[in-house]
Amino acid sequence: MGDNSSKMISEIRRLSASDAAAYRDLRLGGLRAHPEAFGASWEEQSAEPLAWFEDRLDRNVIFGGIMAAASELGGVAGFYVPDSAKQKHKRVLWGMFVQPQARATGLGPALVARVLEHARATVEEV
Repeated sequence: MGDNSSKMISEIRRLSASDAAAYRDLRLGGLRAHPEAFGASWEEQSAEPLAWFEDRLDRNVIFGGIMAAASELGGVAGFYVPDSAKQKHKRVLWGMFVQPQARATGLGPALVARVLEHARATVEEV
């Protein structure tokens, strides 16, 4: 199963502005490594100041998984409510990325489950 099977998830929690530096690093790493998987580009977001990422975390629901072995952010997943009045009963899963060293640990499915658990209380569809 490889080295990743020995890593454990210590917690999955909603990120706040105080997590902005770790979130920025993880997000930019994902944009650089897998540009095809995102709607944004590394060039755009790498030019943004840390305050932009703080604001993003304040305005959105973004969960992060902390890996116990390194006490670092191993992955993220967020969701948002579309602006359209006809779509407000839905949430969209977005911005999911798991660092290569945190893959095969169960973090990806755990992040999706946490987003769905949080969304279930407020919407009909994700």
